[in-house]
Amino acid sequence: YNRLLGRTKINDTSRNFARVAEAVFATWLADEPLVSESRHTAVQYVFREILELADRERENTTGQWDDSRLGWIPLQLGLIPEEHDTQAELDDIVARAVDLPWSEGNRFWYVRNAQFLWELGYTVRRTRDYHVLWIHDIAAVNAAGEPDFVTHMGMVDFYLDALTRAVHAYDERGVLPLFLIFNDQLFYEDKQSRLWLDVLESPLDATFEFPEGFEDRAAALETAQHALREAVAGSARLQDEAQRHGADWLRNRIKVHVNITNPADPTFASNLLFPFFGVPDNVMRDHRKIAFYDVSEEDPYSGMGLYSGMGIGEHYAGPTWEDRSVLVQGPALLELKRAAYHLMLEQGFDSEEIPRPLRPRELAPEYRGLVQQEILENPYRGRGMEIHNATGHGQKNINVARAVLYTLMPPGSVVILPDSLWNSSFWAALLVGNCLSGGRVFIIAPSLENAPGAGQSLAMSRTHELLARLVVVQQLLGEEIAGSGGLLKVGFYDVDVPVSDLPGSIELVIEGLAATPWLAEMVPLHPRLMALLEEADERLADFEVDFLFEDAEQRKPQLHLKSNFFATPEAWEPILALPSMMEVFEIYGTQQEILETNRTVYTDVRLAYEPLKAAIDAALGSWLESLTPEARARFGLYLMVGSVNQDYRSLFMDGEAVYLATGMDAFYGIFDFVYLLTTAVWMNDLEQLETYLPAQSDFKWRLARFLRIGIQ
Repeated sequence: YNRLLGRTKINDTSRNFARVAEAVFATWLADEPLVSESRHTAVQYVFREILELADRERENTTGQWDDSRLGWIPLQLGLIPEEHDTQAELDDIVARAVDLPWSEGNRFWYVRNAQFLWELGYTVRRTRDYHVLWIHDIAAVNAAGEPDFVTHMGMVDFYLDALTRAVHAYDERGVLPLFLIFNDQLFYEDKQSRLWLDVLESPLDATFEFPEGFEDRAAALETAQHALREAVAGSARLQDEAQRHGADWLRNRIKVHVNITNPADPTFASNLLFPFFGVPDNVMRDHRKIAFYDVSEEDPYSGMGLYSGMGIGEHYAGPTWEDRSVLVQGPALLELKRAAYHLMLEQGFDSEEIPRPLRPRELAPEYRGLVQQEILENPYRGRGMEIHNATGHGQKNINVARAVLYTLMPPGSVVILPDSLWNSSFWAALLVGNCLSGGRVFIIAPSLENAPGAGQSLAMSRTHELLARLVVVQQLLGEEIAGSGGLLKVGFYDVDVPVSDLPGSIELVIEGLAATPWLAEMVPLHPRLMALLEEADERLADFEVDFLFEDAEQRKPQLHLKSNFFATPEAWEPILALPSMMEVFEIYGTQQEILETNRTVYTDVRLAYEPLKAAIDAALGSWLESLTPEARARFGLYLMVGSVNQDYRSLFMDGEAVYLATGMDAFYGIFDFVYLLTTAVWMNDLEQLETYLPAQSDFKWRLARFLRIGIQ
């Protein structure tokens, strides 16, 4: 039943599942000599009553929400605390809930801000067989209405260059890589993506009309197209095949295959989204932001995937966009390849029409051996899961995974949830329950000036209402939450320091720890770490960053980060207080200095992270080995990164994708989440909240409440 979270249920009941459970239980009872036969009827009656209790709880919950999509039966009705207090137990419950396996032997890298655009470009350049860009936002123009430089760079410097190099290699290889783009039609039209995607569809002869003053970019495009034409003309093999198959065949080979998904069709309408009002399915969009290349069943490490909350455009790469991505390599990406295959089926392709590289195949004989070797070499790393919410009324597995972790993390766990679109009361309700069970939950939203959606007054109204209610919960249930050992904090990201300003960011951390006494207990940094922060602030006094360009609009840093971070108590305080973490934090600072001061050129994050990975393994690996098996089992970390928001659109309608990492890989996120905790402004009352996110008008408040499901 819980696997249907976020989906409309025509007959909302769990009794059909209960009848199956009764039959299974009766068979088990007959086969087990635990209860005498004379007591079978009584025991089965008790079991039936427990199932009825579960359904009454479901009925009560969905009745309060007045929405079958929000039906969730608390897993505590079937689990005792000792059954979900270790990493392994939680992993098993998540896998069972979403009906997906965990994947072992994956490689994982954390990507900050503008590094995403470089890494995306280099996934294109590294492609040998095929590349898929599955993204909703390709901005043809920037906020000033001028041609977007980042999109221009992506199309010319990466795609056209990759096509040209592939043609040069064709005579020897005999294979041209296949490039695919999936772009949702609503965003395709809204972002004017057609202007550039038409060029990629016909790179040999298409034109892009640049306005006056952009002659250098027009020349760069012409130069790139000329180089591609020259390469095609110079390929004896390609010319020979073109003679045999024709000009259309050639144009179909030398291109990027652009697929516009979810085309508008107002004839498909229903009242399942907005009761009493029939609306077309057009309101349900694909919001995923992922790319992958050369993922295959032959070699788990031949390709790579990139999960992000970012799109392609200048505003994502300047000094004011706070976001994260992850690079993944390994067997988890087979699920991503299958998701792309099913997307094409859903969009009307027959299986024979889908490109061969995306079709599922049997694993090569050596595949599992390569994975096993990776597991042996990195025993604390590599466990992850690739999860999606389908666009529209399909399966919403991200919902299920989040609900499990929001409700089952053991008492004392730390849950840190930044997001730019906090408007789902459902998620907030689960998190309040977590606090009342002893969890420590930190909800972080951007202040009005730091919000990417600041101009969307209805979205801001919904966020204001939700956060105001949570502040009231802090006040009314504070004693009950504290009595369980829990903590609920609502904070705002309200900074005026560019996202790449390392000394400025360190100074904010030092000031935040000094100004907020309870943070010293919550973030128990070793005293030497505090000294290290102060030294770094001084050492980086001359720190400077060059950007490819400045933002086309004046604004404060925008919090678009939508990651979820979870840590059991055994994996939070002990880690931060370890003396060996000194070296880890020092290497992390050095690594970030290298990456941030080289924003205008490509720096491979995989190589940059090698010293950090070695330091983490040395510091935590030996410490974990020193623990008892019981304590080691309770060491649990999760990091979820992707496109999903804390709103009803992501919960009910939009296509989303995330990568969920566990254990040591999830540790990469701890630096960012310590930063967010120590620099956020934490709310104590409603008057303070109004300072950072003022209430909207009564009319907008009522309209936003009515339209809450569709607000973005």
